[in-house]
Amino acid sequence: RDSIKDLSIDEKINGQTGLRMFVMKQSGANTMKVARQVRANIEELQKELPPDIKINLIMDTSDFIKGSINNLSQTLLYALIFVVLVVLFFLGRWRATFIIVLTIPISLIVAFLYIFITGSSINVISLTSLSIAIGMVVDDAIVVLENITRHVERGSTPREAAIYATNEVWLAVIITTLVVVAVFFPLTLVGGMTGVIFNQLGWIVTITVVTSTLAAISLTPMLASRFLRLRKKKAKPRAFSYDNTIERFLNLLDNFYEKTLRWTLRHKLFTLLVSAAVFIGSFFLLPFIHTDFMPESDESSITASIELQTGLRVEETLKTTRYLERVFQEKVPEIEIMATSSGSDDEGSMFSLFTTTGSNMINFMMRLSDIDERDRSVWDIATVL
Repeated sequence: RDSIKDLSIDEKINGQTGLRMFVMKQSGANTMKVARQVRANIEELQKELPPDIKINLIMDTSDFIKGSINNLSQTLLYALIFVVLVVLFFLGRWRATFIIVLTIPISLIVAFLYIFITGSSINVISLTSLSIAIGMVVDDAIVVLENITRHVERGSTPREAAIYATNEVWLAVIITTLVVVAVFFPLTLVGGMTGVIFNQLGWIVTITVVTSTLAAISLTPMLASRFLRLRKKKAKPRAFSYDNTIERFLNLLDNFYEKTLRWTLRHKLFTLLVSAAVFIGSFFLLPFIHTDFMPESDESSITASIELQTGLRVEETLKTTRYLERVFQEKVPEIEIMATSSGSDDEGSMFSLFTTTGSNMINFMMRLSDIDERDRSVWDIATVL
């Protein structure tokens, strides 16, 4: 029909007339993959549009996922570095540190094989699981290697030390691993939404620590028999050598621990009472701890919905919209893109599925600058608005 249509909906993006388009993935599709393809298509589409039409991204949920993955990948790297430094600090041997740290990539490779075989993805849960497991995977190797080192320092050959020292501790090592498995494996049996979240955590931690134990009682002794050497004590170590600094500190720590242990053994009843008091007392703190399903997160976006008097004409609603746009821009310089929708599409639209629409309704979608580029959090800004 070639006629005049009454105004029923007004769309503005950064104050200019706009058209809003939603792209939603199918259930089970990968958000990151879909977002990459959409961005690539937008770039191609932009080339074919007139020069006065621009495509702006109002909201992209994949940005938050990407940021979380990058943060966790960084955390995983830091965890690896600190594990190496801690092991080196306490053992003081490059060879021993190398033998222990070798269990980390082996365990991680097996974890990634599990992810690949099951068709899972590298996500927030899987990376969190690896961050938890990366500290555990070296535990068994440390126990085995420390015992082998002790035998070597008593005069045994590295090969004999590897055999006898591993025989002494292998059962204890397996038991400690089974305790960890007993904690994490039940998470694989949980159902519902909690099961979806924690199933991968249970499997990855379980598989990773079991792999590390197998490496600790097989690979670690073999490498120790080949690489470890008896380190002769120097009569006069250098002033800033390991023996004269860190080892001296560790010896003082040993002596302090021995004295503390002797004291607790002499005061058994007092030690038991204090332990019981701390354990029971901790239960009284539970009422002060709040519960929630998921922690809130700053995703650099704000949505706002304003409802005016019922039955108000769209033209009147627009006056309030323009006023609010000016106020929001003044109060929040962190806003990069603001999309405003006033009124409702009388023919129905996808947007009506997500928000309440009507001639008296105003809906805002605002994308803020990155969290690193602003001083205020999204909740501070929401409070101001």
